[in-house]
Amino acid sequence: MFSCIWKYLKHTSTIEVFDAPVSLSPADSMDSDGYTVCTTRCIGAEGSIDVRQTLIQPSAEPVSLLGWWAWDKATDERHYIEESLDYTERHILESQPDVLLGFSQGASALGLLLRRWGDSPPSFLKLAVLVAPPGLPGCEDTPKVKSPLPVHMVYGTSDSILSEELILSTADHLHIDKIHTHTGGHFIPAAKAHRPMWAEE
Repeated sequence: MFSCIWKYLKHTSTIEVFDAPVSLSPADSMDSDGYTVCTTRCIGAEGSIDVRQTLIQPSAEPVSLLGWWAWDKATDERHYIEESLDYTERHILESQPDVLLGFSQGASALGLLLRRWGDSPPSFLKLAVLVAPPGLPGCEDTPKVKSPLPVHMVYGTSDSILSEELILSTADHLHIDKIHTHTGGHFIPAAKAHRPMWAEE
């Protein structure tokens, strides 16, 4: 993750970071105004990660987008969710990280994977952190699941991409042990002011 998490999550040794498996077209991430919402991630010094949400005009050059599922706006159906979870689970079992952290759609995928594991998550895991998840698709009529793994959720109260109601709906379907908020938007909080929050993990 970023250096402040490594510094304050002293009980961990590794945090796994990997890309989503589904290749998306710009149209898959088009907002209501016709702009593409493109998430970029840059790995910098000391493993720091800078995640930015960028609005790209329709006339811009095609961009490479990855996601955890493809959303059909016409039918409101999500495709490739199970395939993504299979891919993610294989990757986790092979690399055996201590901490799992998902951001935005990746946080939802992580939540769905925790539900799949139920009361038997991999024993090498110590913590799961969901940052700004847009709910858990497909779980509307299913019982809430509590994982024996500590599950924390982080979100910004000024998120302009996801509503607070949608983010908090995650807790309707997955037990969340701790909820942390920051005053920013749709990003992984990594500024100095956010360090006390990570120290609580």
